Amino acid sequence: MKTLAVGAFVAGLMIVSAHAWANDSNGMQTKSHKQMMSECMAEQKAKNDGSTRSKMRATCKSQIKDEVVNQGTVNDKSMSPSH
Repeated sequence: MKTLAVGAFVAGLMIVSAHAWANDSNGMQTKSHKQMMSECMAEQKAKNDGSTRSKMRATCKSQIKDEVVNQGTVNDKSMSPSH
C-alpha cells in the first residue's frame, strides 16, 4: 500500500513539474504590470530630467503598452481596456 501511495505521489509530482516547466518554456519569467510600472518609474526618477510624477507615469504607461503589444510580456489583466 505504501509503495502505491509513494508511486502516486511521485507521478503527481512529475505531472505538476512538467506543467510548470512547460509554462516556462521560453526560460523567462513574465512580469506583472505592477512590476513593469515600478521598474519604469524607478528608471524615470533616475533620469532626473525634471518631469512631474504624472508625466513619468504617462511615459511608463506608454512604454509598457508598446512592450505588451510587441512582445506580450504582461501576465495580468490590468492592461485590458475598461469599457
